[in-house]
Amino acid sequence: MNILTLSPSARNLHISYFSGADPEPLFSMVFEDCRGSVEAGETADNIFAVIRERKCPFPDAAVMRIIYGGEHFRSPVLAGWDSLAELEKLVPLSPVQLPIALNIASALRNSQSELPLVLAFETGFFANLPAREQGYALSPGIFGNVRVHRFGFQGIFHEAAAEYARTLFAEKHGKRTMPAIISICLDSRPELAAILGDKVIMSTGGASPMQGLPGERSPIPSLAGQWPAWMEMARRSAGERR
Repeated sequence: MNILTLSPSARNLHISYFSGADPEPLFSMVFEDCRGSVEAGETADNIFAVIRERKCPFPDAAVMRIIYGGEHFRSPVLAGWDSLAELEKLVPLSPVQLPIALNIASALRNSQSELPLVLAFETGFFANLPAREQGYALSPGIFGNVRVHRFGFQGIFHEAAAEYARTLFAEKHGKRTMPAIISICLDSRPELAAILGDKVIMSTGGASPMQGLPGERSPIPSLAGQWPAWMEMARRSAGERR
């Protein structure tokens, strides 16, 4: 099976082409400054021109990674016009990230309608965080009538890592015991998630600069000193859920 993956940022689009069971892509590349609808249409055409130039088969499916929208789309969905219309309603909540994703997805629907396009949402994994983990350390009245929900932003990675860990745990201990898992995504802005069984119960992620572990984008020299506190938070959350 041949899979095309698409990961839009605020301005650019990163793509990779995978074939068969090989975990390494046959090729990857970045298309720059494709935010507008015209640029997105040109990018969609250029993607398939590259696939033809490299003599790769037409992909069986495409998957687009989207940061926001997980509270409404808690599992992957096919990119039909109805789902794209629903996603467009969320643009006010993510005016930087969602427009490019919508433009690219719409361009692919127009130019490659026979290609199944799946939308996978990073924040979907965190949609059911416990209520105390959903907020920020701010006065509840500061946002007025707008509901602000704190998410982690590496849900796809955490979900895959936790599934792999559960498989290994079941092989060793059987399926009756529910494992407590700490998943760490070493992105440029690292993120930790505490997972009990298949439920995420704590995440260090969030939209403000105060969330996330110190990393490339938030270099804080006291990482070693903060680590015990984060681990204690995860253990406490797991203990309360048990």
